[in-house]
Amino acid sequence: MHILILNRYDPYNVRAGGAERFSGEIMSRFVKAGHVVTWISSKPKEFREASIEDGINYIRKGNRLSVIWHALRYYLKNKSSIDIVVDEIHALQFFTPLYVDKAKRVTLIHEVAGKIWLYMLPFPLSIIGLVMEQLVLRFIYRNERILTVSKSTAEELIKLGISEKNIAIVPEGTDQPIIPSNLQKTKYPSIVYFGGLRPLKRVEDQLRAISILRKKYPFIKYRVLGKTEGKYFHRIQKFVNKNHLKDNVQFLGYLSEQEKHIIVAESWVTLSTSIKEGWGLAVLESAALGVPAVVYPVAGSVDAVIHYQTGLHTIDESPEKLALAISRIFEDLKLRDNMSSSAKLFANKLTWDNSYKFVNKQLQKWIRS
Repeated sequence: MHILILNRYDPYNVRAGGAERFSGEIMSRFVKAGHVVTWISSKPKEFREASIEDGINYIRKGNRLSVIWHALRYYLKNKSSIDIVVDEIHALQFFTPLYVDKAKRVTLIHEVAGKIWLYMLPFPLSIIGLVMEQLVLRFIYRNERILTVSKSTAEELIKLGISEKNIAIVPEGTDQPIIPSNLQKTKYPSIVYFGGLRPLKRVEDQLRAISILRKKYPFIKYRVLGKTEGKYFHRIQKFVNKNHLKDNVQFLGYLSEQEKHIIVAESWVTLSTSIKEGWGLAVLESAALGVPAVVYPVAGSVDAVIHYQTGLHTIDESPEKLALAISRIFEDLKLRDNMSSSAKLFANKLTWDNSYKFVNKQLQKWIRS
């Protein structure tokens, strides 16, 4: 079977996130099972136009918009050899219902962008993007077979008129990290964040919560993993300096997987304050390391965290309520230990192999129908 996946990014793009990680894990397993996978995405300047990684054939063409046209051209030229086309939507669509045979096409969507548009583009482009997304999903993708990763996204799609019977919710996956058996939690209250530095992540809210918490916990440490560049990072840095948080906040940059796992595992809690998530893979990775999460009560995050079992949902989306929930975990050692154990158990059930098996079974079912 030859699978063609269309995505604005590939897993190696600096803009790639949890969705690309998910697709990369699933598609590499299709390759191991003997299938052929071709992945079309946009081409950053420093990337080769074609490469093979983990057995997947990557073809990179154009920018985030023109790649839609390149995907169309590639499909029309090679359609006789392609069995399935996976149209992976990230706010923008590849419009496969307009040119791919219905029997061949499947849509993969982690989240309906919705108000994320307000953080992506300036007014009025943000409003145009938001409205266009709603219209395209409602009218062009209305009868499509859709894979998604959370109940929250499924419910949003149903509200847009997509039939529930055409939606399959794929269980998320995560790696099972290996860390030193004698690793201990930090002696001081510690928070780790590695969910990306972009405006829609609302990291300022986390820093405001740190400002509140340090009055009670003066030695609190908040560690940020990932890129240390870009406009938003510098905005965050200015916030730290202005609010005299330099002794409490550390930007550690990119670390090896082993280093990242150790930093995460020794932390007391992780956070997610996104506008919304498809699922929240960083939260799940933390859970696998026994770290409970405090999250805003938004789509995706509430799916990834079981309230009072693997973490806490805040009462509302504010730094004050975020600080309150964090303090609840800091203060109660028994609660923290129970959440840590429950988080590990929850994450251990969610493996990439199980995610692949579900997707494979669903695709076979749709092909036969």
